[in-house]
Amino acid sequence: MGDYDKAPDAFVDSLPYDLRCQIISHLSQSECVELMGVCRAWYASIPQYAATLWKTLDTSLEDFNLENKRVRQCLGKHVNHLVLRDEDGRNDIKLLAVLRALEDARCHYIQSLELHKCRVTDQEAFLNALQPIASHLTKLTLNQHIQNLAFLHIFATCPSLTHFSYMSIPCGDQWRVFPAEEPVSYHLPPDVEFPKITYLCLNAVISDSRLKCIVRRCPNLKSLLISNIMMDADNLMWPSSNAIDLDAILGLCPNIEYFECNTYEPEYHKRHGLARTSNKGLKHFVTREAVGNGPTEIVSIIDKYQNTLEGLWIGKCIGYDYGRHQHPLAAAELWAPLASIHATQLASLTCIGVGCTGHTLASLIHQCIGLETVVLWGMPEISRDVLDALASLNRLVQFDLYVVDKHSMAPEDLVTFFQKCGRIQRLCFRGAAGYVTNELLRSVAKNIGPSLRELTLSSSLSSTVSEIDWFFRQLKLLTRFEIEGVMCLSKMTFAALGELPCLSSVRLYLCRTVRDDALDMLVSQSNSLQYLDVVYCNLADPEGFVENAKRKLKSGNVHVKG
Repeated sequence: MGDYDKAPDAFVDSLPYDLRCQIISHLSQSECVELMGVCRAWYASIPQYAATLWKTLDTSLEDFNLENKRVRQCLGKHVNHLVLRDEDGRNDIKLLAVLRALEDARCHYIQSLELHKCRVTDQEAFLNALQPIASHLTKLTLNQHIQNLAFLHIFATCPSLTHFSYMSIPCGDQWRVFPAEEPVSYHLPPDVEFPKITYLCLNAVISDSRLKCIVRRCPNLKSLLISNIMMDADNLMWPSSNAIDLDAILGLCPNIEYFECNTYEPEYHKRHGLARTSNKGLKHFVTREAVGNGPTEIVSIIDKYQNTLEGLWIGKCIGYDYGRHQHPLAAAELWAPLASIHATQLASLTCIGVGCTGHTLASLIHQCIGLETVVLWGMPEISRDVLDALASLNRLVQFDLYVVDKHSMAPEDLVTFFQKCGRIQRLCFRGAAGYVTNELLRSVAKNIGPSLRELTLSSSLSSTVSEIDWFFRQLKLLTRFEIEGVMCLSKMTFAALGELPCLSSVRLYLCRTVRDDALDMLVSQSNSLQYLDVVYCNLADPEGFVENAKRKLKSGNVHVKG
């Protein structure tokens, strides 16, 4: 019997400390806890090698065993990120117990805390349990909550807080409006401020007066997101009847750079949340028409900040005031002042169903000479003037077009547009079937094919298209391809995609005529493909296809659903 058989920890102790930590880092947290049961020496020593492994603790309240001494032995000041989930949304007492247990485990350096569906019924008890572990907390996220919270008291409990996010969910089928702070027994001084908070996201319906009270106490806000939306039975989001004074809110935030209200656009914020320049002023404005905020109010804010805006997202009203009145469609003349906007710093423009004329939109684009990204979804008119204005943009690299009614745009005008604009690298065609024709594909391939990196086609191909295989072979630099709801994809189409030397990502959604052998052709022929996502395409043998594709793709990133 060797020495290592007599002492189970002898082999591990013989290794350099860094190597021991590296070995342990490849374990899961549950495996680490299991390993601590080998012997007393490992119970004592394993946690000191596993500090990196336990920097993030992500667990459900139900699974977190307060009596498990091994788990508590692994916790300590190295825990920086904490995620607690309550799938039932009923374990409010357990939440308080877990927070107290973290204090007992010396987790006093938590920087980020996320609570998902965690119920908070006793505000004061929650604040008391949070306070001992909150001194270093810089980011707090409360996701899918039904309770109103004492936001200002939470800010006061977390003195280092810089980022705060709250997202509400309906209670039953009712969305709640939070007109005032939840009462707490102790009161805050009337002049207290929270100067460290720079990011505030309140995805809930909060009264205008309460919102003003909150932002007034956060003088250094740079990003403010107020969804002010309700969701109907079909999971469609509507701006609520709660009117928010956008101009007054902006006036209370002298350092604001990103402002989103009356909508919820997480993808836009993910792409554009950071300012491109250091100039002071509002950089991104994201909003929909809503009660009290029609075209006149929206255009007024755009006009006020036109010299600093880098991104603009505006959308039409999409809802009702729940029984009182229907939001009127904005008349084109109310949007007409957009034609006088000169936003020379504007790099991104998104218009969703905005009821302006083609002349107004063309004038706006002409005067925003720095535009790099333009998204036009559901616009009532995309005239030749609009396309000519787009073609004149020297920096345009991304164009996303969603045509609801193909009669809103002449197909030949779009063909001509691509003959004039050869710089686009990311192109999206979405919407009404039939407006993407052979002529349009030939124009795209000839004029922007050599520069095109990303392409999305969604339910837009004409049933007469016969040159799709040839089209793909012209896109030599294409790296990413997405296609949705298209039924004319043959085996040769995927063979053409497989020949592209740079294609690394392909996503197919609702392409129900795609056959397994066609996708096998793509996977077999491609030397660059790293990611393949196939969703609701009715493959005959999805499990067999995934197994075969993962063997051929080095990355193994193959996903099939439906």
